[in-house]
Amino acid sequence: MAKMNMVLGVVFIALGLIAASAGAFFMNEVSKAQKAPFPEDFDEHFTYGGYMEKLNLSNGQSDRVNFTVDRHIMVEEVLSSDRLLIDERISGKTNGSGLAIPDLDKHHRYTVDGHELILYHVENFQGYDKTYTAEDEVQWIFPHPLEKKDAKVWNMNILTYSEAHYMGEEERGGVNCYVFRGEEINYSIPLTPEQAAGLPPNSSMTLSLWEKAWVHPMTGTIVDFAKEIRQYLFLPVLPPIPPVKYPDDLNSTTSFSGSLRMFDQAAYSFMELENITAVRNLLGSPYGGSLNITETIDVFDPLGFRIDLLSSHIDVEIDPVTGMHKGVGRTGHYLFPITGVEPINYTFWDDGFGKEVTAAYTGMDTTAYSPHTAYIYDVNVEVEPYMPGGTATLNMRYYVEPATGIVLDVKKSITNWREQDARRLPLDTTQIDKTMHFNTRLTTVTPFTGPTETIDLIAVQMINCSGYTDESSSTAKITETTWMEYPNGTVYSPPVGSRFGVDAYTMEYVNVDGWSNVPRTGYFTFPVGIANEEGELMDNFTLYNSDLGISLPAPLTGEVIFLGRDAATYRMAANNVTIPPEAAESLIGMPLQPGVVMKYSCEFVYTVDLNTGSLLDLQRSISNTIYPPTYREIYYDLDSTSVLKGSLGGDNLTMTNHVTSSYLADGIAMIDVESAVEYDDGSDFLPPSMSSFPIDVDTHRILNETLEPTGTYWNFPPNPMSVPAYPMMMKMSEQMLFGIANMTSYTDDAVKYLWENMTIMDAGLFNPAFIGMNLSVHVITTQRWMVDRTTGSILDTNITMNVYTNLSLDPIYVIEMYSDTQTLMGFQMANVFIGWAIGQQGIEIISAEVSMPPEDSAMATAKAAALSNALLVADGIEPALELDLEFDEETVAGQMALVVGTKENLALLGKLKAAHGLDQLLRSKDNEIAYVYYKQVPEDIDDNKGSVKYWGDFAKDKEESAKLYGQTIPLLLYALAVILVIAAISFFLMKPKEEGLEE
Repeated sequence: MAKMNMVLGVVFIALGLIAASAGAFFMNEVSKAQKAPFPEDFDEHFTYGGYMEKLNLSNGQSDRVNFTVDRHIMVEEVLSSDRLLIDERISGKTNGSGLAIPDLDKHHRYTVDGHELILYHVENFQGYDKTYTAEDEVQWIFPHPLEKKDAKVWNMNILTYSEAHYMGEEERGGVNCYVFRGEEINYSIPLTPEQAAGLPPNSSMTLSLWEKAWVHPMTGTIVDFAKEIRQYLFLPVLPPIPPVKYPDDLNSTTSFSGSLRMFDQAAYSFMELENITAVRNLLGSPYGGSLNITETIDVFDPLGFRIDLLSSHIDVEIDPVTGMHKGVGRTGHYLFPITGVEPINYTFWDDGFGKEVTAAYTGMDTTAYSPHTAYIYDVNVEVEPYMPGGTATLNMRYYVEPATGIVLDVKKSITNWREQDARRLPLDTTQIDKTMHFNTRLTTVTPFTGPTETIDLIAVQMINCSGYTDESSSTAKITETTWMEYPNGTVYSPPVGSRFGVDAYTMEYVNVDGWSNVPRTGYFTFPVGIANEEGELMDNFTLYNSDLGISLPAPLTGEVIFLGRDAATYRMAANNVTIPPEAAESLIGMPLQPGVVMKYSCEFVYTVDLNTGSLLDLQRSISNTIYPPTYREIYYDLDSTSVLKGSLGGDNLTMTNHVTSSYLADGIAMIDVESAVEYDDGSDFLPPSMSSFPIDVDTHRILNETLEPTGTYWNFPPNPMSVPAYPMMMKMSEQMLFGIANMTSYTDDAVKYLWENMTIMDAGLFNPAFIGMNLSVHVITTQRWMVDRTTGSILDTNITMNVYTNLSLDPIYVIEMYSDTQTLMGFQMANVFIGWAIGQQGIEIISAEVSMPPEDSAMATAKAAALSNALLVADGIEPALELDLEFDEETVAGQMALVVGTKENLALLGKLKAAHGLDQLLRSKDNEIAYVYYKQVPEDIDDNKGSVKYWGDFAKDKEESAKLYGQTIPLLLYALAVILVIAAISFFLMKPKEEGLEE
């Protein structure tokens, strides 16, 4: 029996060892499977679904496409025992139509470690090539088993790795996964050669992406994956599109040659000159959206001496694109449009005729200016009013290159007569029309708050003649419009118009029934010739002052030389003329305070050409001064409101005090005070109160019924520190509170006072629950003032009310009331006003300095010279001038070369305009050109292994198998082994049965 036990014990131990070995074998095999390398025969398709929004650059719309992505991964080659060459191809197609989406196509090759999936080399098929080392620790995809830490994972969208941050655990596809998230914000990506070729240099592209992966930690399987990509395109700062316009720095010189027949004003005879030359210089400068052009025409005789009569200088403002006049006084074209011309008629402004003239299209010339074609435009004006008091005939031909508007050649012929009396307003009323500009420096001072503002303005005076009143044209109907504008042309003050008649010979105002709307006397302007019949200068002119609306004398003050011309000066002056209140209100924008008056002073100096009466220069100095009322008058007509803000138990309170006054006797005013304390909803905290009492306006003492001083002050008088303390009262509802305002501190400018009062009041005033219960509270009221040391005006005040019961040492309510912002401003203004009245000094609040711009004076002088010369041939029947000019050969050649260069520049604008259009489109879309979102599809598609469900089941099977073969079965086998070993030990220890004793 003992031998049998030993045999069984050995057998059970052997079986236990076999069971334990089997358990160890299963665990080792599962461990090996978990650490197995990437399969060398891997060849799988993965499917993703999503959509893409791509900016359509042709129409500016975002086109959305729903797509399916196929990701094909296969091991292309086993490079060594531990490295694999993996081929990855990604392609996309639209859902439904199945059309390929090239933007989604990608093809990469990776050299990776077969076990850890460390990336060593990557290349694509567009020339990208990158090598990594093991120390770089860049993963191709997630390895297995997976650790809870961040990783560097290759990102095909940016052609480098991204940081995949471990975010925690989450169930996906029925298994527990580690969640990783990566992002790249504003990552710069290179442009493809095709993109770079079609975009401006230095264009750039960025990409922002967000990726999220749910990875099974045991197998490294990506159970679910989602990606969001935003792609942005940025163009460099583009140069502005140079508009097709005349350049801001236009500098053009054209030369003419021809002949001249001219009345010699010195010899009183005509002279004929051949081979004269004329040089026209244009110099441009930008002015807002306009082009200011200074045109100088110098005409020279055959010996090179300048002919002043024919030379000219003008300044014009034009539209640089159309060549149209923009300045006041001229319309039509100044130049042909630089954008090109059409076979139509164009209008041009002619300063000689003072109106538009028509340049009629009459055909083209295809040979004379080869290789260019020239459009021909003719201007023909027959015997029409020209310059003041004359007529002229004009025949002019332009040869214009149609694409650029450049004038290739000009032929001009003009004949000028002076048939009408030049010593009067011209019969051609358009010659009267003019606009004058005056430089104005306006200085204003706000009366109460004190800031001074000086602005530069342009005073504009526009004169228009609407014709004459009778057949003799003796009285002109004039419209005068004046306004003020800023130098940039923005209107400062609206236009004001007036109509009146003017004697055509004397320039005196004449009333015209049905036309004149303002009564005016004196002279509208100086007559042509300011000498009387004896040849002496007129010693006085009565001129209209539009500021006052009256005419004032302007006496002769002397003779001067102004810009080389003999001139006389006349001076109009006014001193301290009182302005009506309504006019003063219009000037300062607010009504005058009672008792305030405004006075006007001026000095106008006119510089007048002796021969022609032309105004060569004008200087104006204007002053408007406000004079205050007396200190007493202020207190005879008070009307002020002060507001204090506070709170009680969380409810806001507003205290409003409205003070008015009236004259009672000399030095005595009757004060009326209305007080109210209200909640925000308008309900009363305290019943409104009213009180009236007379005061001595000099001392601010309250007077009794017999107008004798009481011991109480209403307010602080001027020089408040002259009195040590001020007994004052405050009415609260129907109770009158008395106290002493004691000085607490002072500075150089202000002094502070403190006033206190303790009164027993009905508790119902502070808590509605106590109304009618005859409960009382003690109220300590404190008021603080800050007072101007000179005027006694209150600059700030606040009130504190502490409400006590006889049961507590602490107040049950504390009310603090402070002056609001508007009241503080009112205090400040009142203080200035009172100080102003105490000083009794006028304050100049508006002053203006007006002058004629030097260029206008120069132009007026030039016109006076021209008019002087015109007077010499006035009433003549012979032309004063016959002139024939045309471009010289050198100018024609230069204009033809200019056309060539201009056409080349125009050809470059197309690409730049397209780039600006693209830039505007990108900016309107925040520079986003593509948005892609895709994720792993929930189900298999065409048997491709891309679904969350598939990989979840795959990971689940792997995990369950690992648990079964790596944990469950080994544990069972280990348990069986232990049981067998225990059984074996039991057999070894079992004793054999004893035989019976022999007897």
